[in-house]
Amino acid sequence: MKEKMKLLFVYSSKSIRFIWTKDKQYIVLTMISIVLSAIRTFPGMYLMSYSIDLLTKHVLFGDYIRIVSFIIGIMLALNILSISINNRLGYVKKRLYTK
Repeated sequence: MKEKMKLLFVYSSKSIRFIWTKDKQYIVLTMISIVLSAIRTFPGMYLMSYSIDLLTKHVLFGDYIRIVSFIIGIMLALNILSISINNRLGYVKKRLYTK
């Protein structure tokens, strides 16, 4: 099992180095895409917990709407950024395949 993991690590690092020499933008966009997809889930979770907290504390409705709309705006911005990065990544991937 250790040998398989060692080989997997060796070949993965060689693959990443090969792609890095061909097109650095692909690796960078892939890392950004991974980070964005991980971050995108947090505002939704925060929105649910914050909504429950605000409703149980009887906060003014105007304050509640202002905060919820701000969180939804963050969610929208993250989704737009993620979609644009993924579209750019698809273009770079096609360009990489044609090299």
